[in-house]
Amino acid sequence: MPPSLLLADLRAAFAARGVLRFGAADDAAAAVAAVLRTGPEGAEILLIRRARREGDPWSGHVAFPGGKRDATDTSLLATSIRETREEVGLTLDPSGLLARLANVGAGGSAYPVAEFVFAIDDPLVSLRVNVEVEDAFWVPLRRIVEKQGKETMTRIVAGERVELPCVRLGEHVLWGMTHRMVMQIVAAAGAVE
Repeated sequence: MPPSLLLADLRAAFAARGVLRFGAADDAAAAVAAVLRTGPEGAEILLIRRARREGDPWSGHVAFPGGKRDATDTSLLATSIRETREEVGLTLDPSGLLARLANVGAGGSAYPVAEFVFAIDDPLVSLRVNVEVEDAFWVPLRRIVEKQGKETMTRIVAGERVELPCVRLGEHVLWGMTHRMVMQIVAAAGAVE
């Protein structure tokens, strides 16, 4: 039987696995918010495409809303909430937090990024992107879990050619750190067999 990808079931799976880790080490340099909502095909995840800017190593990449921790942020959770509000106009409530998952290194490096998973109950929430974001869109989690559009892409990492997993989402390509973060979500929620 295929895994359940309904938001209510994902919430229950996160709660049962105890992956909500308050008091987790506040040791990352940046934080992202992985936001889930209910859509026509089950749970959907919010992704953005970063604006194209010269000199930005993540220019044009598919990502989660997020960024570097500011001195005014009281925690990495606060960073993820602030960055989401700034980048896509979505105000997250801390009560919607499902999990803080393990930090993931950006760009294959030791630059740690904290991953916070949220659920929102408004399936019709409107988004307003700022200048840092070219596009914001919702993707059915089922498409990623069932590997629809799964491919590999060749990249040069530390001077070596490597094949990286990716998922083609229409004109967007989910790969790299964000792909690893999405897979961490589905694994932590038990949404993969």
